[in-house]
Amino acid sequence: MSALHQPKHTTMADDTTPPSQPNSSCSSDSGTLNFTGAYILVSIFMGLRLVMTGAEKLRKDGAYAYANWTGPADGFTEDVPLGAGLMGKIGTAMTTYTSMKAPMVKMFLYPLPALMLAAGVLILIGTAARIKFLGPIACFARMPAMLGWFLGGLIWISLSFGQMLLPDEPTIQQLLFYVLTCALGMALLGSRKCRA
Repeated sequence: MSALHQPKHTTMADDTTPPSQPNSSCSSDSGTLNFTGAYILVSIFMGLRLVMTGAEKLRKDGAYAYANWTGPADGFTEDVPLGAGLMGKIGTAMTTYTSMKAPMVKMFLYPLPALMLAAGVLILIGTAARIKFLGPIACFARMPAMLGWFLGGLIWISLSFGQMLLPDEPTIQQLLFYVLTCALGMALLGSRKCRA
């Protein structure tokens, strides 16, 4: 058989065509967008939830004031240690049905609406923390976001403690959902360092 009719044997070394590779940058960008979208949704929900819950505690007859929560400044007496506002009604129930004392309950309840409002606003500001094209704004928003998520989680845990003393299982489960949402928000925020 002549050389012209001999079959040509090829090896793997002869094949210089590289195998097709998946577009890793595309899949990476898609995953980042998914996490960013999830973080924005969770942030808006929890931020609004904290702000609206805190504001509702200050509302009475269509007006918002801290006195609606605490009652008049001169309303704290030995007979009414928790004030004559909404705080007094909630606090009285806590001291009646649990072993908590009035001074401890007052220390917890007095700043509660302000702390809720602060945590909610910080989380809403922190919504920008994962949006890359915002640049320095996203970098600045990371610290408020982390503080807001952590404070919000502590608020829900502290509220669940009171419910555990009653106990009120449905409310405890609802508060657990809020705590897990705050933990999810912190996880989605991530730990990436800002670059100058």
